[in-house]
Amino acid sequence: MAVIGILLAISFSIILELKTIARSTKYKYQKASCAELKEIYTDEMLQDYAVNEWYSYYEPEKGSFPRVQISPILDCFCKDQKKKKGFFNIANAEFTDFEKRTQTVCYDWFLDTYKAKAFGASISVVVNVVNTILKLIIIALITNIGEDTKSAMMRSIMVGVFVTQFFNTAVLLPLSSANLTELNVPIINTYAKGPYTDFTEEWYKDIGALLIEAMIINSIMPVVEFGINWGLKTGFRLLDRSFTKDIYRSKKRSIQLYIDTFSGPEYMIHFRYSTILNVCFVTMMYGTALPILYPIALWSFFVLFTLERLLVCYYYR
Repeated sequence: MAVIGILLAISFSIILELKTIARSTKYKYQKASCAELKEIYTDEMLQDYAVNEWYSYYEPEKGSFPRVQISPILDCFCKDQKKKKGFFNIANAEFTDFEKRTQTVCYDWFLDTYKAKAFGASISVVVNVVNTILKLIIIALITNIGEDTKSAMMRSIMVGVFVTQFFNTAVLLPLSSANLTELNVPIINTYAKGPYTDFTEEWYKDIGALLIEAMIINSIMPVVEFGINWGLKTGFRLLDRSFTKDIYRSKKRSIQLYIDTFSGPEYMIHFRYSTILNVCFVTMMYGTALPILYPIALWSFFVLFTLERLLVCYYYR
């Protein structure tokens, strides 16, 4: 169990670091209504203020205090230029203020936008990758430890995989952005310093969106895992035939080794049970606040049912 704890700690550290990077990039720019700014200022004035804002933040004058955030004018200006010039064209576009200073003011905004999206989206991928690794490790550990009966071993694997996947998906992800400093617990106060003390509107936009992305990715993971396993199986079979089309050629020295290579894998029903339980528990835990999780769960069960029906008939032993 120490290995599982270490993996969960590593997963939490990765999620926390990715959230910190994405959050720092996101909150670098102050927010305001861009429509109201366009009503107040002309395009020339917005361009002038945007260039001035860039110099104030990235190249401040000597003796001035360093800026913590960038005013919303630069953000709104680059968003407006993105609509006019296209997202990939504004990175190197130069703009000039009234003092004849020219600068690619939207280049850093372009990088920050990409960075925030990349690190934010990678969190959902990390959650599913860690879930897959945890599943494989738990199956290997419980199989090596052994149980009195086959049924007991399957039950232990099912419960172990479900508990760790549920904890990694439904607990660690919200915990990475939780602010629990009010509890006055030394260890918790050290790490739980996120921006959210409650389920606010911003929490749903941030963590809620990540939970939805994680469940969407989880819904297609059975197909991805089958594709990987099928590719490995096919590769080993081609390697055994020396990459020829001769079905009677093989390097195996025994019938059993040949059967293990060219037959399908065993059907691990306990693993499927844990996947179904994880989808059910995560959906029921957050479904009231995030109703879209219900159709995502239905889609997950449809994919799993369809895939398993086909694989039981044509792939598994």
